[in-house]
Amino acid sequence: MLIKNKNGASRRLKKLKLSPLQYVVVGFVLLIAVGTLLLTLPLSAASHELTPIDDAAFTATSAACVTGLSVYDTFGYWSFFGKLVILVLIQIGGLGVMSMAVLWALLLRRAISPRENLIVARSLGLSGSSGAATQLMKIIISGTLIFELLGAAVLSIRFIPLFGIREGIFKSIFHSVSAFCNAGFDIMGNFNGGSSLSAFSSDPLVLGTLSALVITGGIGFIVWADIFTMIKAKIRGRKNSARQGPWLITESASRLSAYSKFVLLITFILLLLGSAVTLFCEWNGALADMSIPDKILNSFFHSVSLRTAGFASFSNSGTSTPVKIMSIMLMFIGGASGSTAGGVKVSTIGVLVFSVFVIMTKGSDRPVVFRRRIRHDVILRSMAIVFTGAFIVFAASCILSLTNGVSAMESVYESVSAYATVGLSLGITSGLNILGKVLIIILMFLGRVGTLTVLLSVARKSSVQSTTIDYPEARFMIG
Repeated sequence: MLIKNKNGASRRLKKLKLSPLQYVVVGFVLLIAVGTLLLTLPLSAASHELTPIDDAAFTATSAACVTGLSVYDTFGYWSFFGKLVILVLIQIGGLGVMSMAVLWALLLRRAISPRENLIVARSLGLSGSSGAATQLMKIIISGTLIFELLGAAVLSIRFIPLFGIREGIFKSIFHSVSAFCNAGFDIMGNFNGGSSLSAFSSDPLVLGTLSALVITGGIGFIVWADIFTMIKAKIRGRKNSARQGPWLITESASRLSAYSKFVLLITFILLLLGSAVTLFCEWNGALADMSIPDKILNSFFHSVSLRTAGFASFSNSGTSTPVKIMSIMLMFIGGASGSTAGGVKVSTIGVLVFSVFVIMTKGSDRPVVFRRRIRHDVILRSMAIVFTGAFIVFAASCILSLTNGVSAMESVYESVSAYATVGLSLGITSGLNILGKVLIIILMFLGRVGTLTVLLSVARKSSVQSTTIDYPEARFMIG
């Protein structure tokens, strides 16, 4: 057909040519489709029976979108092959959609075009330049490998004596990858009579290691690069030299950028807030039977898990209403941009809160953070992200409550957990009907791909098109 009608075929191919953003979406859909197909096979189930397509799709989406919600007990239902499929889906999904696309191009030894570099850079909130994607991918891959191997090595100290060499090593690798990618899947089953990680609620080695992995994966690849560059500059004595990495704003190489400081500050505040609220409200509740050190440890671990990790060292359904409300808020915020975490991101919320604070206290519309001014378009995009996310969660919660007969708290908790790719639940996941499962699948997919895709589309259009039309200002009364 191409030979007979070359010009017509070329025109049709041009019409069907996908943009880089569409490649990301299609790639993610294909990843979930392949994962679904593999999980339906009898080889994937411990019972060696076919898994229903809706349950396989739910699990594949949850793994690829690093969420952690599951209709089955991951340890008991899936075979070793099924667990391995879930692990691979988590790892690919945790690297991020744009990172995955660039990694695929590098594996094929295809040159990354300047336009693709720019798209990748903007997807992570960076200043794009030639070679940015390739250099950043090296940091992402090497950093991910190092952190996950270190985490697995530490966890093996506890898991190998408990489960034996083969199973102990696999559990160490699985939970290290799941924690670093903020996925929340665990394969502990009912070990020692507990569920999830409750059997290790008094083990600071396990909970501390998982917390460190979750936080490291959640602060973002850009903050890694910033810290690495600062340490390297201090070691080499370059106090006043500018950063050479194309992924960073040109500042003194011996200091963190304003963005990294902002992310670390907001992350610290949210972790401290979540820990304090959980400890205070659950002292005589979910934490009542624990010692004081264990109460502090589990409060901190719960706060860390709410940053889209999804692990649980005690029952979430048994927590008080204030803790549930706080959990919904922290899950919705999530981790940092360009990280393995979901949510609307800490920098997004931080920009809005700080802007409101400056307007209310100083009457200024030019907020400054660490001697760097926040641009108006960043504030407007932050507002769009939060409003869009809140609207999606509200609509999904209403539908979930009406179609599945669950309470408002349960529907909101489940919807936020899915959209923010957290994975925590109040225990209603396994009882959802087909409509509820489809809704949660959509939420998980949108939470991992949707907002990013919209932002990239806006960024791409704004970079290509610029309007010369201006309109007179209108006066609006607000407040």
